Amino acid sequence: MNTLKRITSVERLISQVKKDYKEWNTTTYPWFRGERLDTDFPLLPRLYRQEPNKNPKYDELALLQQFRAKAPSLGSSEIPPRGNTDEWLFLAQHSGLPTRLLDWTEGLLVALHFALLEKQPVIWMLDPVELNRRSLKEEDRSAVADNVFPLTWFSPNTAPIAANDLIDATNYLVDSLQTMYETQGQKKSYYQNRLPLNLGAENIRAVWEQDSRRGTTLPMAIRPTYIHRRMNVQRSCFTIQGKRQESLSGMVDDRVLRKYVIQPSKVQSMRSDLRTIGITNATVFPDLDNLAKDLAELFED
Repeated sequence: MNTLKRITSVERLISQVKKDYKEWNTTTYPWFRGERLDTDFPLLPRLYRQEPNKNPKYDELALLQQFRAKAPSLGSSEIPPRGNTDEWLFLAQHSGLPTRLLDWTEGLLVALHFALLEKQPVIWMLDPVELNRRSLKEEDRSAVADNVFPLTWFSPNTAPIAANDLIDATNYLVDSLQTMYETQGQKKSYYQNRLPLNLGAENIRAVWEQDSRRGTTLPMAIRPTYIHRRMNVQRSCFTIQGKRQESLSGMVDDRVLRKYVIQPSKVQSMRSDLRTIGITNATVFPDLDNLAKDLAELFED
């Protein structure tokens, strides 16, 4: 897909990311993901990680419906209302259920922390808005402003439309069109008439409707509702798979995605550097278990 960037230090990673981001010539802030280099399933949601030409490993809808039925009994404060299907999907992914979501973060060092848990780490950098533009017709792509993402809870072909949803949708349209309106002097009504369905909500609905006439070809980048404080700390964001159940790395080019391979021999030294600048288990997972883990590592002989 692109020339591999061999990373030997935290400083080198930051420098290379800044260089590549500048080449993209965008104001959209990039997203990052850390994972194993030697995985058979790079940039593929857990739901789809199965051997080729074999039956699906998981029954997606059965998993989610059982999760939604049983999770409230645990009394968690993060349980969303039953009808908030997007939040249920986010909670399921966050809790470790196999879903069609793929985890990303707005924090490069957070992604590096996760990558360095592996013996052969790799970091991916994504332009999430450019990815979303690839799901639109060519003539519609410029109407989507940088750093603007589709709402996950609003779909214009559902009725009746709640007043709050309509307000949210209107704000989304205004944000998306403002840049075009200001820079090119075009009438907003022209672009409003050309905007497609809310593609983020399309892929959410495809989950619950078992892909019945739903979903985009490419994954969509979406900002989740932060239903757990850990998502806020980790600056969580997601791509949600559409019709193609395959790796994102095989569907897009360098303008959307970059790859950084970390030298295995440098893993330990880079872990130490992360600790020096304050990125630890407890900063990424702020709970007592990881506080204890940090302290054990700090004071071990």
